[in-house]
Amino acid sequence: MTTTEEQSAPRARKNSRSKSILRQSGLTSIAAGAAIVAGLILDVAIAARFGAGALTDAFFVGSRIPIALGAVLMVGANQVLVPMIASRLHEKGEAYTWRFVSMLFSAVVVIGAGVWGGSAAIATPLMRVTAPGFDAHQVALSASVARVMFLLVPLIGLAEVMRALLNARYSFFAPAAMNVVMNGL
Repeated sequence: MTTTEEQSAPRARKNSRSKSILRQSGLTSIAAGAAIVAGLILDVAIAARFGAGALTDAFFVGSRIPIALGAVLMVGANQVLVPMIASRLHEKGEAYTWRFVSMLFSAVVVIGAGVWGGSAAIATPLMRVTAPGFDAHQVALSASVARVMFLLVPLIGLAEVMRALLNARYSFFAPAAMNVVMNGL
């Protein structure tokens, strides 16, 4: 290899990496924009179906705590799991990392079932405390919504493990598009 070729090889790798980063950033931005549009469509669909009033209020009261827990889980898990999984991929290899991710999945299922069971058991008193102006019917409706919505918490946990794995493997579009899927659910 000549000196000119030796100098141009690192430059070509750098250009290739720059194009890959640019492509991933563009795709991630498109997915984030699609998530915003999907959220807007979701809000419009809820308003169109339930209108504004006692039923809509009951839905939002019943869903706000599970959605908030899911949002906290999404942020926290991403910050913790991506470096954890990336370091295991780098230091211990694919086979070890897949076993580790499988153990994370199992832990999320067990802990998530406990969170769902506990929250389902206290849904009615929780709705009474968080919506003090509601009548008995609205509290019961909010509690029934909350019991279903709390199922999202373990599902979000499982999705976050998968998202962290994909991010650790430098695959960014699918993790960024997850919010579109979540809004669709």
